[in-house]
Amino acid sequence: MEDHSVKIEPGSGLVSCHRCGQRVKAEYQAQDLAPCGCAWTWNDQGKLEASGSNREDPDESIPLPDAATYAGVAYATMAEAVREGRVSARRVGGGKRGTYLTTRAAVDQAIAEGKLRPRK
Repeated sequence: MEDHSVKIEPGSGLVSCHRCGQRVKAEYQAQDLAPCGCAWTWNDQGKLEASGSNREDPDESIPLPDAATYAGVAYATMAEAVREGRVSARRVGGGKRGTYLTTRAAVDQAIAEGKLRPRK
């Protein structure tokens, strides 16, 4: 089972989302949309967990795992398309493991222009 926990990092005070891998300066509380693009909710054990956001605004930022699911492609394909500039995205978070966010509108545009091909 995947770890989608949301935890406060000791020392830095940053909140780490284990779903998308982003470390952000944020309130440790339930929120949809969290700063990383995920939805944070309390589970039955009283722990904060991350999931895909329920919001469907086409211009709202979403993390690459959600963008890949939305487009019907593998995560590796989406990440490659972002690295190559075929899908518009922005990098957030510092350090070596910054996270990329894109929008559904950018994914739709890349598909329409033939820059990204969903699985059939």
